[in-house]
Amino acid sequence: GNAFKPSVGEQLLGGVAYASHHNLTTLPATRSGHDIDVSVEIDAGVPISEVNSPSHSVAIQAASSTVKVQLAKEDAIPNQDLILRYRVADASTQATVLTQSDQRGGHFATYLIPALEYKSNEIVPKDVVFLIDTSGSQSGAPIEQSQELMRQFINGLNPNDSFTIIDFSNRTTQLSPKPLANTPANRRKAIAYVNRLSANGGTELMNGIDTVLDFPAAPAGRLRSIVLLTDGLIGNDEQIIAKIQKELKPGNRLYSFGVGTSSNRFLINRLAELGRGTAEILAPNESAEEVAAEFFREINNPVLTNIEVSWIGSGKEAEIYPLKAPDLFANQPLVLFGRKQDRSNGKLRISGIAAGGKRYEKILNVNFDQVSGNGAIAQLWGRARIKDLMNQMYGYENPDAVKAVTDVALAYNLLSKYTAFVAVSDQGEIESDNTEAKSEDKKYPVAVPEPDQVFAQIFSLLLFGIFLARKRLKLLLMIK
Repeated sequence: GNAFKPSVGEQLLGGVAYASHHNLTTLPATRSGHDIDVSVEIDAGVPISEVNSPSHSVAIQAASSTVKVQLAKEDAIPNQDLILRYRVADASTQATVLTQSDQRGGHFATYLIPALEYKSNEIVPKDVVFLIDTSGSQSGAPIEQSQELMRQFINGLNPNDSFTIIDFSNRTTQLSPKPLANTPANRRKAIAYVNRLSANGGTELMNGIDTVLDFPAAPAGRLRSIVLLTDGLIGNDEQIIAKIQKELKPGNRLYSFGVGTSSNRFLINRLAELGRGTAEILAPNESAEEVAAEFFREINNPVLTNIEVSWIGSGKEAEIYPLKAPDLFANQPLVLFGRKQDRSNGKLRISGIAAGGKRYEKILNVNFDQVSGNGAIAQLWGRARIKDLMNQMYGYENPDAVKAVTDVALAYNLLSKYTAFVAVSDQGEIESDNTEAKSEDKKYPVAVPEPDQVFAQIFSLLLFGIFLARKRLKLLLMIK
């Protein structure tokens, strides 16, 4: 679907700025009687350091394996988001597992945590193929954004990377038949190529995909990264998805950028999932430079690729999501969620390929003997399971999969396409006497978030939260 982002200070109701037809008065910051108490227990599975909050005064208590953070009494006015920061990185890549067990099974979260710093020879080199949409729908701002992104990407590559460019509309052209070394001369050649691109013709994404898939597999010890820039407005989504699912080579990754006023979010996100990559949607008013910088912070430095996770032990096989693990990048932890329905203990084997083709392997003990743990682990597994089931039903609904989604959502108290939360009052039903009632407008002061006395948050959520607190409402899960 399309993204509709409100401007700062406006609450949109039906596309109309809420503030435009209400006279709003900002009162001085005062205690409203709705002070809050926040207590957070952090269990990362590995030692934690440098816990702090840039937004609030907090009290920190460190235990043997966890850290407890509480909001200080003098900072209990609920007028801004609470931000907590902590560090778990070490001198080398770490792996850990957290468990939770109940009648639904044994659940676990497996974390791969990158090291604090990596040497250049510890970064897996990339062969990058930029696949850019130059169809007519990209005319104007979208093609200009794509060109700016491309210039940022090319200049941000690592020294040992290589790259090429493929542009597609109703025909396909390319900078070179194979990736070029990352030299100053080749970068200048590529940027000149990008500057000459223009938008016209139809969006024949399949032509570009076919060209990419015809490339030979990446050499051992390197990662082939396909960076797709498109609005995804095509008529053969299912064919494209099926093509990637069947023919994308094991060493290839697909990262997709939505560029344009109405990006096909499903296709862009789904291609990235199948390609074991990530997706970004670039809004028309967003800075291409900032998006490019964020992209490189996330995926420019792979340190462990072709990651596989397998169960060692008796009983049924563990259900682990996502089914295909993404790569591990510097500054970006990797999390996988699993369930062992019979709750039998065992081990997890985590393996992958590091720079230079070196093999990485780690074996972790998984113990479900304690029938407790963090309930959020189970819910996160449920979310991952639902996401996988929904991805399987693109274009049609399978009755068995619909039932499976509904069953998981009910069992784990989750919102889904087929389930919803309903608010029910303790006060019971209100009977009508069938008499006409007159409405009366009343004005009440409402607490709004900082910073700087600007309505930067959507304050209708605060109104709803106060309403729930006063009415002592319960949330019940029901089937639509």
